[in-house]
Amino acid sequence: MSVEIREVDAQGAVSRLVVRNAGPLPVLIIDGDILLGLKQDRVLNTTILVPSQSTLEIPVSCVEAGRWRPRSATARRGDFSVSPGVRAAKLKSMILRTRASGKFDSDQLAIWKEVEKYVGSLGVQSETQAYSDIERQRRPQIDERLAQLKPADGQSGVLAAVGGKPISFDLFDKPSTLSRFWQGLI
Repeated sequence: MSVEIREVDAQGAVSRLVVRNAGPLPVLIIDGDILLGLKQDRVLNTTILVPSQSTLEIPVSCVEAGRWRPRSATARRGDFSVSPGVRAAKLKSMILRTRASGKFDSDQLAIWKEVEKYVGSLGVQSETQAYSDIERQRRPQIDERLAQLKPADGQSGVLAAVGGKPISFDLFDKPSTLSRFWQGLI
């Protein structure tokens, strides 16, 4: 594969990973994407267009509080993104920290609390409080829901709301781009 995501070094850093795009085209990685493996599962803190033939350090948050040991040398993109609630908590803390530091860092403790709350609310058992255990344990329900939800013709974005209050919005350049990310967003 032409895109590879790794720890920043052998020690790793909870809030940073390195992405290398060896391909001839830029690659879009989006806010909320779950990156599985490495020393712990992470979620991307912001949307980034990774230029071709480049290596970048990317800001992430941990969504697996109970593990800090290698599971793989490279990360793979999960089939899903974090829930709108976890994403909103991440964004809220990131805005405050970005204003102070200029970096896209989140309040890691707040993220872990939100993940723990969400995992618990779904009745998911997780030894390491891993967000990815939701997908593993609830795959049949997720697939059933995904089968019911399809983008409308010409749709190029998604607005997520809880209790009638918008909490996340993703807009893409064209419907075909949305369809590539649809499953993860829903």
